[in-house]
Amino acid sequence: PPGYPANLEAPDVTALDVFEGSVSRNPSAPAVHYFERTLTYGEVDRAASSLAAALAALGVERGDRVIVQLQNIPQFVIAVVGVWKAGATVVPLNPMYRERELSFYCRDSGARVFIAMESCGEEARRAMAGSGVCHLVTTSELDYVDLSSPLPSELSDSARVRVEGALDFMELLKEHKGAAVPSPGLTRDDAAYITYTSGTTGPPKGALNAHGNVSYAATVFATAYRVTADDRVLVMPPFIHVTGSICLLAVATLAGAPVIIGYRFEAGEMLRLAERWRATYTNGPLTVYIALLNHPSIRERDLSSLRKVLSGGAPVSPRVAREFEEVTGAYLHNAYGLTETTSPGILTPLGVKGPVDAETGALSIGFPPRGSIAKVVD
Repeated sequence: PPGYPANLEAPDVTALDVFEGSVSRNPSAPAVHYFERTLTYGEVDRAASSLAAALAALGVERGDRVIVQLQNIPQFVIAVVGVWKAGATVVPLNPMYRERELSFYCRDSGARVFIAMESCGEEARRAMAGSGVCHLVTTSELDYVDLSSPLPSELSDSARVRVEGALDFMELLKEHKGAAVPSPGLTRDDAAYITYTSGTTGPPKGALNAHGNVSYAATVFATAYRVTADDRVLVMPPFIHVTGSICLLAVATLAGAPVIIGYRFEAGEMLRLAERWRATYTNGPLTVYIALLNHPSIRERDLSSLRKVLSGGAPVSPRVAREFEEVTGAYLHNAYGLTETTSPGILTPLGVKGPVDAETGALSIGFPPRGSIAKVVD
């Protein structure tokens, strides 16, 4: 389409370079809006350096793996950058996993440290038995809440839980505040994430998402949807999925834009946060948009800022796309990706409306981004 580059070269940078580039350009720019609390890029960077120093003190070295089993809270962003600053690889896991599942991931990933929600800490502690995981770090969704504002309803049932033998995330940051962290010397070929996918038969497989994959994928999305530092990125899917970590978080850090997060998806709160922080760009599965459309407050919220909207992970119904555009004014751009490709596979760029197949009624998923090759076989 007009304005879309004829070619798109993979940038010769790591995912950590991408984040640190935004820090150096504007450290006072907002990086995270968590309910009513805002953290700047500089604040996230300093916290991540403290965590990297703490991980090094726990014996984490370049090439090691660190499990991050967190909801959409500021600590996820800090943990990811901190693990990279330590030269290690992030293994994101669903907070809904129980002991039996976690035991498999602890053994299969080869992780040395496990960072978990306090509410999941006991399951994590038991799951570590018999694996190479040596340390458990826990944290709470309450740690970064703005205490000058009413507690969000999503956190009304939250309570602090001390887990036997676990280290506290916030205490580690305080203990290692201001510590000098040497460059980990990462390259584009080093693994940024090991993201488990159950899209195949048998047990889940860990997909290796290299730093070069992450920086390229972020560039693809930022180019296709014209994401800049003036955007505000609404994160509805969990960060532990490739949609959250790549299509949203990596894109935001590349542009130097903030992510808007609210612990976990609840349609009414996502609509409120979108209006509160004037969200401009988002991505999520079709079920998310159906939930938003079915929520009574959607017609009461001012969503006029939300203009860069896309969906992937499941076929998009043309009817839902039409209804979402009628209600919000935003066209639902369709995309296809998968964990193994670090998300972008085929997409519909901003301003382009995909055709509907007359025979099946299916909405087109678009075309391959420049620099990618797709092949269709029977």
